[in-house]
Amino acid sequence: MRAATDERQKNMNSKKTLKSYFFSLNSKERFSLGIRILLLLSYSAILMVMRCDIGLTIYDTYITIIGMIAAALFFGPVLFSIVFCPLVLILAIETHLFFTYGYSLLSFGAQLGRLISDTNKAEILEYIPKLGMPEVTMLALFVLCLPGLFFYKPKMTGISKLWKSAIFITVFLSCAFGCVSRTRLMFLSIFSSERADILAKVNAFHFFPYKQKTKADTVVLLIGESHRQAEFSPAFDKYASRFPFLYRFSDMISQYPGTIDSIPMILSRKKATDHMPFFHEKSIFSLFKEAGYETYFVHYVNTSSEKNELSLIYREADNFIQYEKNITAETDKKILPVLDEILSKPAAKKLIVIKMIGAHVSFANRYPRSNAFFKNVIAAFKKPTKEKELYHYNNAISYSAEIIADIMTKINNRKEPSLLFFSSDHGICIFDKGSFHLPPNCQNAFHIPAMILLNPALNKITKQTAKDNLACNTDKPLTEEYDFETIATLAGITYPAADKKYDLTQHCNPLKGKKRPVYFINETALYEDL
Repeated sequence: MRAATDERQKNMNSKKTLKSYFFSLNSKERFSLGIRILLLLSYSAILMVMRCDIGLTIYDTYITIIGMIAAALFFGPVLFSIVFCPLVLILAIETHLFFTYGYSLLSFGAQLGRLISDTNKAEILEYIPKLGMPEVTMLALFVLCLPGLFFYKPKMTGISKLWKSAIFITVFLSCAFGCVSRTRLMFLSIFSSERADILAKVNAFHFFPYKQKTKADTVVLLIGESHRQAEFSPAFDKYASRFPFLYRFSDMISQYPGTIDSIPMILSRKKATDHMPFFHEKSIFSLFKEAGYETYFVHYVNTSSEKNELSLIYREADNFIQYEKNITAETDKKILPVLDEILSKPAAKKLIVIKMIGAHVSFANRYPRSNAFFKNVIAAFKKPTKEKELYHYNNAISYSAEIIADIMTKINNRKEPSLLFFSSDHGICIFDKGSFHLPPNCQNAFHIPAMILLNPALNKITKQTAKDNLACNTDKPLTEEYDFETIATLAGITYPAADKKYDLTQHCNPLKGKKRPVYFINETALYEDL
């Protein structure tokens, strides 16, 4: 009986202590606590309003708010900031995805994680002007209130261990199972559990090309960025007559609308139906290295800091060259002197893979123009329109087409047999179906330019049947899956596992009327039906 009375008295004292705790705060601490409560109310209101739009369950909403109440009242400045900052950032991302593209972290999390792993500082800086007023206001409010948070330093000495444990457990559970849990797809895409197994297979893989004399001493693979066939083809028409042995494929598509998925299909034997982030074979770099080539990868950014499936491919090259330290409107023009330097090196056989910045968004930054800086600042405050974006896009494509023609000229004029293959990685939607860029649900997001150039010396030693089949395929429906085997054959490299059904020099019209599947943001469609 006495023990029960003591327990009740202990609980009453705990409640009394908890109540008196708040009245013991000085004016600065109360001001700081007021700011916390203001932030908490603002955050909770936005979360409740956005809940249905971003697919947040009522369970996730309430557990997040309860956890934030506990953190706001009882956590010190540093610990509160550690808990609250990620939640504000997550909500800002959710808000931006919804108002800009109509997505949420639940539907777009995996793709966002892979995009983050493949992005760079320059691309992040260029993207900042695309942030909308709701998310900017949210972040600005938090930043302005942040200094006031540090006046409040709760003293937990008067609170029992039971209450302390309850508070910390509540906050932990809210982080683990509330809004933060919605980022799991984003992080799972970056830290793939299959990565170690696939990397082991990659490291053990070899092509074992046959010992024979190759045909092309110089092979250049030029990969564009967001070039659409509809705009590129007329822009390149005026240069095409320079190259008598040029094959232009008018109905080539990428089956993915993003770089991180499309480039492995160009540089390796990965097929569109393989949805794993990493591929279990090595890339074209290793095939050519085994065949005796010195290999080069030329990029506008330093990929050594990237940790994704693309960097795994790029690191197979013998040499990496960053052709531009600072991205400008004339970035791709810097490819020309770098290519000259590589071509002058003494190695008898070279594979050179070049990744252009091409027509990467933002289009206005991809071609030279007067007073570009001030025009970009003004444009950042204006809503993008189809007319404005297409105007800049067409100018960027025209500038890019000229550079591509200059690169082709260098290869075409070489004395030794030389091959150049050009393909964009993917296209892009520019208000084709009412929205800009995302969702990529239009044909222009997949329809890309692709060309094969044989210089006169290589044309002379290439079989006529191979050239006839290439010519026959120029107007046939194709995908990037046919790039790898076709390039290897034209270079004169054969190997035991070569799959000739993906070789455009072996037959014409390989798809024979079959519709081509395309994949974007958890959806599969047929390109012809878009």
